[in-house]
Amino acid sequence: MNANHDLPLASVVIEWENVKLSEMDRCRQMLDALSAQIAELQTPDAERHLLPGMTLLRARFEIIVLFDPEALDRSVIEGILSAHLPPSPWYEWRLLSADVDGYYAQKNYGAEHARGEWLVFIDSDVVPEPGWLANLMAPLADAGRQVVAGHTFLDPEGLLGRTFALTWFFPLPSKERKLGSASHFFANNVAFRRDCFIAHPYRLLGGSARGACTQMAWELKENGIGITLNTAAQVSHAAPNGLKHYLLRGIAQGRDDLLVSRASKKPGDASLFNSLRRFLRWEWRSFRKILTKHRQVGMPFWQIPGALFVAGLYYLMLLFGDLATRLWPEKMKEAIQL
Repeated sequence: MNANHDLPLASVVIEWENVKLSEMDRCRQMLDALSAQIAELQTPDAERHLLPGMTLLRARFEIIVLFDPEALDRSVIEGILSAHLPPSPWYEWRLLSADVDGYYAQKNYGAEHARGEWLVFIDSDVVPEPGWLANLMAPLADAGRQVVAGHTFLDPEGLLGRTFALTWFFPLPSKERKLGSASHFFANNVAFRRDCFIAHPYRLLGGSARGACTQMAWELKENGIGITLNTAAQVSHAAPNGLKHYLLRGIAQGRDDLLVSRASKKPGDASLFNSLRRFLRWEWRSFRKILTKHRQVGMPFWQIPGALFVAGLYYLMLLFGDLATRLWPEKMKEAIQL
């Protein structure tokens, strides 16, 4: 790396796990945006993206990409990275074979091998909006901030995308650009001081494909570490890719929600009654949002019946995943890791 060595080093950690499920075009778009935004960060033009009062945090970067060597071809990934991360004085990239168990383990592995003062986590299936990197890093110019969460929304493309944009756990695109505090974060769009992450890595929850970020948020709160939210640091996420992914994702979410509830150790949180109540709450909230906010995602009136069916079936799958985990816990913990 031949950039200005007076600049501090930041590490961008990218899992290559979600590529297995998403369209390959998204990872290419993500890399193109990342490369362009790192270059822009070194220029005065980057300041136009910042919120008032924010200080631009410039850095040189290492980009660390983690992949499963048993499932993916290294040479194919190297070809993609070479094409979309061209040589630059501001970054270098490394492709690491991560023989670890899944999504969160790859992130931990990447952090352990990172050399940067700050860790920026982005997933292989999200696409940054303009100004994402500058806004995710700027709050860390304040030495009192340890964690900065960005704002992830779902692309409202097609019936499935519009339905999930309204009814899944990601919020709608933020029209307000503001800095605040948050009780949680999305693992696909977050930055840490490296020392903070190393002290509080993702605690892998046996059998769960997701949910470790919820546990980390609890741990950070218990240790008096706040999460800063910057809604100007936005990335878009795709809806589940096809019918099979959509159905299996619902079942997996039901299992993961139950396992996370059990890990919380809050009285009654993992009870069957609470699961049924959670299911009814999700169904009601989904139907209400589809009926009242469909215009916000460009959903035509004629798509509303289909959207109600899609959302209703998804949360039925979620309930099935919860119940199946109660009946066959070991089998469910081994199955559907997505």
